[in-house]
Amino acid sequence: YSQAIVTGAAPIDKCPVGRAKAVPAIAHIMGVDCKDADVTADVAMVMCHGGKDQCGTHFDYSGVKSCWAANQVAGGHKNCGYGCLGQGSCVQVCPFGAMHLNDSTGLAEVDPALCHGCGKCAVACPRGLIAIVPADKTIHVRCMSHAKGPDIRKTCKVGCIGCGICVKNCPVDAIDMQDALAHIDPEKCTSCGVCIEKCPMKTITGR
Repeated sequence: YSQAIVTGAAPIDKCPVGRAKAVPAIAHIMGVDCKDADVTADVAMVMCHGGKDQCGTHFDYSGVKSCWAANQVAGGHKNCGYGCLGQGSCVQVCPFGAMHLNDSTGLAEVDPALCHGCGKCAVACPRGLIAIVPADKTIHVRCMSHAKGPDIRKTCKVGCIGCGICVKNCPVDAIDMQDALAHIDPEKCTSCGVCIEKCPMKTITGR
């Protein structure tokens, strides 16, 4: 990436780890203007909060401490086929110590104060549950299930059932439904919190 910057083949604002601090310094070295550069910090977010009390398991997994391995055994031990398996593959690859497993919930969690948004955890998750999001956007749909509402109700107490109530109540039209799953557009979202209040399943949370 650094070589590409020098040759002019890459913009100066694409390193997620050092973006806010690095961009002005790189701009100074390269002798370019950075006023239009993207210096927004990104952080990782685990898009699942169906912990032990909300989403059970259909068998006990006692194999290798790896989400990839757990996912291969009968499609995973968790009742929800989309949920966090809690084996810590993301924790193992985080170079900043920003991730940990919550013993109470059994879920992976991110410490936004330590996270640099490098994306290694997202790559390490076999279920694609970790998203890299703008650090200043705190409201998220914490579910990635595309199952039908009745099926979700049977497996998880906090899963998105695709009811569309959040879509109807968002005052800035920042939410739409994508394959029966609510999706928030971070560019439009003002973090007003109306969707959190209206969500009947409490799927939408503030960080």
